[in-house]
This record gives sequence, C-alpha cells and structure tokens, in this order.
Amino acid sequence: MNDYRKNAFDVKFASAAKAFGVTSDKIVSLKIRDNVGSYSEYQDLIHSLEKEFGFHCSPVTGDLQGRGHLLTKEKTKVILVEHETGLEILYIAGSIASLIALIPMILQGWTAVRHFADPRNPFHGIEVRRLDVSGNLQEHPTHLVHRHAVADSYNLALTTASLLEEEFQKVTGQIELLLPRIATLERRLTELEATLKNARPAKRTAKK
Repeated sequence: MNDYRKNAFDVKFASAAKAFGVTSDKIVSLKIRDNVGSYSEYQDLIHSLEKEFGFHCSPVTGDLQGRGHLLTKEKTKVILVEHETGLEILYIAGSIASLIALIPMILQGWTAVRHFADPRNPFHGIEVRRLDVSGNLQEHPTHLVHRHAVADSYNLALTTASLLEEEFQKVTGQIELLLPRIATLERRLTELEATLKNARPAKRTAKK
C-alpha cells in the first residue's frame, strides 16, 4: 500500500475518531463500492432515514474524503460519508448496538435508493477497512453473489452478519481473558472475609 493512501486513511479515521470521542484504532469503515450518478441520492437516503426511521443527522467536520453526516438514534451513532465511488459507513468497533440497530436500516435504505436510481444496479463490492494494533490498514473484501433477484440485499445482510460474528468473537475472547482474573479476585475476597471474621473480638457476656 502506498504512503499516500495510508495517510489518507489515517486522516479519515482520526477525523471519525474525534467525532465519536474514541481513538483511531476503534474505527471501522464499511464501504459499499458502487458508481453513484448523483449526490442527491445521499440526500434521499438521509431524508428517508430521518423521516421513516427517526434518525437525527448532523454534519461532521474534519477530513473524511467526502461529506460526512453523523447519524444518531437513541444512544447509538454512525457516520455516513458521501463518495462518488459509493456509500461509506464509519462506526465504532465493538458497537454491537450500532451493528444491530443502525447499520441494517441504513443498508436497507441505500439499497432502495440505488435500485430506484438504477434497477439493474448490483453493488460492485463491499469492503471492511480498519487499523490493526500496529496502525496498519487492513482491508477485507466480501465476495458478492450476482445474478440473483435479491443479490444486493443478500450481500449486505451477509456482510452485516459477518461483522456481528467478528464482534461477538472479540467479546467472547475478552470474556475468556477476564475469567481467570475474576476467579482470582473472588478467591482473594473469600480469604479477606475469612481473615476479617477471625479477627473480630469475641462478644462479652453482659453481667446480671
């Protein structure tokens, strides 16, 4: 990967991280690669999300290499970025609520908008991009299913399910790492309670 492209992603993730209040390594990019004929399609998507799904939209400052919109619903939030090469969704790694509650609705809305603009449109590709612990960009394309009546919906649903599976695996791994520490703390607490119990003075019998 050339330095220019890596630097562009560094800046993008840093801008998104600032908007979310997290560090850059917590940002995940979901890119729906496509050829968007008009940026008005993004406005149609945002309007639909606000009116039909109750999203709140506000502009995002910073360099996202495209116009950014912070979409929030209750306590969850994602960033939608407009590109000529397709929709990009930025979200916080580990945000299961966003993956379940927000992203499927956004993908559903975008599928509807794109099919209205071009009924023949199959998305060219779906990519997941993120920084690893060393700051290197990792890109994982999803193999698409074409020549199918619901190919786009199937591909997007498959990608969302894959993202959820990845996040659940990470949560499971974190829990497994915590279990020995919890067991150690429970053992120390039991020992401390026993020590305190033995250290209590015997109660005096009141004189009659």
